[in-house]
Amino acid sequence: MDSTKRRFWNKKMMLLIAAVMLIVILLAIVVYFLPRTAETTGEADDILITAFENSGAVFSGVTAQSWGTLDATAKTLDDIKALYEKAIEVLGDQLSVETTTYKDDYNVGITAEGTTDDGYAVDLVIQSISSTEGTTETYLIVNLTEDQDLAAVPAIGKKAETLFEAVGGDGETSMLLSGEFNTILSMDEKKSVASLVFHSVGGEILEGVENETYLSQSGYCPGLPRSVTSNDQSINMQIAMFDNEVLDETCFYLGSPLVFSEY
Repeated sequence: MDSTKRRFWNKKMMLLIAAVMLIVILLAIVVYFLPRTAETTGEADDILITAFENSGAVFSGVTAQSWGTLDATAKTLDDIKALYEKAIEVLGDQLSVETTTYKDDYNVGITAEGTTDDGYAVDLVIQSISSTEGTTETYLIVNLTEDQDLAAVPAIGKKAETLFEAVGGDGETSMLLSGEFNTILSMDEKKSVASLVFHSVGGEILEGVENETYLSQSGYCPGLPRSVTSNDQSINMQIAMFDNEVLDETCFYLGSPLVFSEY
């Protein structure tokens, strides 16, 4: 290669390297100035915490609601009590709780309400139901609620999963994070909050319902494991906001896959 060609080749390579470096710098600048965003391939708990933090709402509680079928065999009251004892081993031997047992021709079960030794409010049902056709289903439903710390999201979800493992079932868990704004938000402000929350975790709003004082928007966010189908679309995150005119505030709910609380 003669000197002229060599100089031309070197100049071409320098321009190519400079272009690559410029692209890298521009990407770094864009990433630096993006809103705080959870890794969409990361833990679902981190996604929910990030989404809530970006809403700007004041945290008031997180609830893990888990439910599932344990088996399809008929249970006696003693059987149900034995399952309850396994649940107590997970919820804590210092559990402050009130229990109710019941039995009739088709149902046998235990309900319990109280507080676990680590401070979670608990609402639990273990029930065996027999139909007139002779089929039987035993299931567990549990709600665990923490109202002090948003960072409890991973721990409270794990507690619900561990409970199902202890009683020999495979439960599905929905998460609900709640809070409020200390003022009444306009509809435009509500929509702006919902848009920001979905954007902050790489999500997309797919459908919604609204009236003068209420907004619900649902969509899909990569990284959240459970979804439901609505209008042939996968939905795994929902935001609901409504006005409490008595307290002069707007209540905020973030649910995955859906908001399961009454509002």
